[in-house]
Amino acid sequence: MALSINTQWEIQTGGNDTNGGGFVAGAAGTNYSLVPGKRVATGTDDSTTDAVAAATSVLTSATANFQPSIVGNIIYLQGGTGALANGWYQVVSRTNATTIGLDRVVPAGTGITMNIGGAIATPGGMGRIGATVVNHIIDNTIWIKAGTYLQTLATVNVPNGSFSFTQRIHIEGYNTVRGDLGTPPFIQASGAITGFTMFNAPGISTVWNLSLDCASKASSTGLTIRGHAYKILVQNATNNGIVTSTSGTLQFCTALNCLPSFTLAVGSELYACVAGGGASIGFVSSGNVSFSNCISYGHTGATGYGFEGIGESQLFTNCVAYGNSKDGFRNNSDPASTYINCVAEGNAEFGFRTITNSKYINCAGFNNTLGNVSIGPDVRARNISFITGTATFFTSPGTQNFSLNNTAGGGALLRETGIPGLFLGISTTGYLDVGAVQHQGGGGGGESSAVF
Repeated sequence: MALSINTQWEIQTGGNDTNGGGFVAGAAGTNYSLVPGKRVATGTDDSTTDAVAAATSVLTSATANFQPSIVGNIIYLQGGTGALANGWYQVVSRTNATTIGLDRVVPAGTGITMNIGGAIATPGGMGRIGATVVNHIIDNTIWIKAGTYLQTLATVNVPNGSFSFTQRIHIEGYNTVRGDLGTPPFIQASGAITGFTMFNAPGISTVWNLSLDCASKASSTGLTIRGHAYKILVQNATNNGIVTSTSGTLQFCTALNCLPSFTLAVGSELYACVAGGGASIGFVSSGNVSFSNCISYGHTGATGYGFEGIGESQLFTNCVAYGNSKDGFRNNSDPASTYINCVAEGNAEFGFRTITNSKYINCAGFNNTLGNVSIGPDVRARNISFITGTATFFTSPGTQNFSLNNTAGGGALLRETGIPGLFLGISTTGYLDVGAVQHQGGGGGGESSAVF
């Protein structure tokens, strides 16, 4: 047997990286991992140091006083007289007050420490589950409760170290109740550490609702993912903020003061992502990447492009590049990209620049130093229905408010003028704004009630 695919793990401040830390969703027992401390001197299902194994999946203890409530809990075993490798085991059955059955064989030994219940303390400590039971953790969930977690070691999968997990897994931060997508846990690099990726999830994983601060440590990356990232904030990474591996779907993700902010592999898809600041590129992509409602602003230095495409066939819809030290949107590939309803303002070189056959459809520009659009000699390159502003389009770009103002020659030009207006071949007309942020109309339902 092996740990159940339905295992739910828990990380909390005040926990311990040798606690039980998990419970199988749907099991008949009681989840003891939802509090920081392991069970000690409670009278039932107690952590002990007298566990005995006989090279079978049966474990006994004279003092634990096992009850049916133990079933489904993950326990941590370490030490004793045998050759036990420290690790986590699932309680699959309870025979009586002194005997339980586990998911797999435990090497023979006496005086084994058995920790029942309590949350894990650090993401790095949690990462050890992969090394303990390789290939048994597919589709597990790791919950991280809001709080501040310090990463003080660059080493992977050790307490207070980096987290790396090659199997498929779901990681989600929460505030008070699992799944609330509220205040995220804050994970910050600390001390004299260099050369690390805070979270590495290349196994088609999902990572939701985390705040990661690399604290400007040398050679640091926030998140590398092959899968789905949702509501991830990365700050102060000196290598990369967020990296997609092979492909990735990023929604509502932000990278601030990172070098670069986003590095995107072929096949990635982004929605409502933000790259802000840092002496490097905002978004750099390798081809076949789609961007929708993304914003890139305030990048500086010799590579301070808002968006740079170095691969083929990319699609940008309703994106914004503002105040970057190079081009707002730059494409260097063939076949090249398509830009629809995108806005470039205040960039120190061109708003939009292509050396191949990009298509600009209903895009807008203002106050770009070298000009709004630079199109290469390829006859397939097109600039269709471009909107040229005479005033800023945005409410307060200096404070990162990229909503549209209603100024004549500015934001008023972009309100309800996006495409598609009239859908081809049918009697349906839409009134989309140009740019990443849609203005608030009268008589609507107000702000979305969706959890965010």
